[in-house]
Amino acid sequence: MRTGPTAKPARARWGRPGGRFGAVDGRTSAVGRGDSAGPAADSAAGRPGSRGSGHPAGDAGARGGPVREVRPSRTAAGPPGRRSTVGRSITEGTHTVTTADDTGALWLRRYHPADADAVRLVCFPHAGGSASFYHPVSARFAPAAEVLSLQYPGRQDRRKEPCVEDLGRLADLVTEQLLALDDRPSVFFGHSMGAALAFETAWRLEQKGAGPLTVIASGRRGPSTTRAEEVHLRDDDGIVAEMKRLNGTASGVLGDEEILRMALPALRGDYRAIETYSCPPDRRVRCGVTVLTGDGDPLTTAEEAERWQDHTEGPFRLRVFTGGHFFLTQHLTAVNGEIADALDLARSAPAS
Repeated sequence: MRTGPTAKPARARWGRPGGRFGAVDGRTSAVGRGDSAGPAADSAAGRPGSRGSGHPAGDAGARGGPVREVRPSRTAAGPPGRRSTVGRSITEGTHTVTTADDTGALWLRRYHPADADAVRLVCFPHAGGSASFYHPVSARFAPAAEVLSLQYPGRQDRRKEPCVEDLGRLADLVTEQLLALDDRPSVFFGHSMGAALAFETAWRLEQKGAGPLTVIASGRRGPSTTRAEEVHLRDDDGIVAEMKRLNGTASGVLGDEEILRMALPALRGDYRAIETYSCPPDRRVRCGVTVLTGDGDPLTTAEEAERWQDHTEGPFRLRVFTGGHFFLTQHLTAVNGEIADALDLARSAPAS
């Protein structure tokens, strides 16, 4: 992974193949520090393209189909001492996944083959979320980008493992996995808890001479901006109430007791990790940071999102969309345009 300054290249936009989505844009702040944006249209919550879409329970407790071995469709060799992210392939539910190898298979999921010279996009799920949340992103950007989605312990095929309830420890474990990969320019994208985890992982990688070119932080206030949040201390009904508050129209899935039974341990563990997370106010990454937020997000105000600028030495952008915590599902074209811009920048980065 390589670090470097970021600048905004020409926009590329897309919609998920085979589907149409709602409003695609919100107002945008100017590039640079101290710029803010005004409001723009409502969003709905959920992971696009799935039943129970985008609801944390819909990911953490999704029913997986049988897992079977299949031959990977493409290979790419990494330099000696680093593993390629191409290894065994499995079927996870309705998606084919190519995992890195037997060690990385638990953590890193790749749904589509990538070109040998592809840049890398690493996706960090939200609290209660799983790697499959980012399947549409992988479908959009592969094979020109190698899209890797993290699968945290405690959900889906890892549901028998205990959740990692300390965000710093989780970042340590993710860092270990990413350091073992072959070197290529990278972009991190994280939503909510995933944004904080992407930041902490980027910071750790930079301490070891690696790291992404850009961190895209969605739906999360600045790392050292705190609130008194204790959802992880609530009973099960209290956690369900919080999910309904954040996810609105996707809350019908909450009536499925089987999904809830599987999802609640991961949700509680992830809430504990993010609600007890503490970031030193002087912790900064060298890479650029792009922040995306919804103007109606109950967990993050635009002012709190702007505080990300205190945690980067690189270029900073803030973009405010209309909608709540899962605003991105109503603005996929624009959000994916931001990802495309960051990947284009990574492709143009000089070799280190």
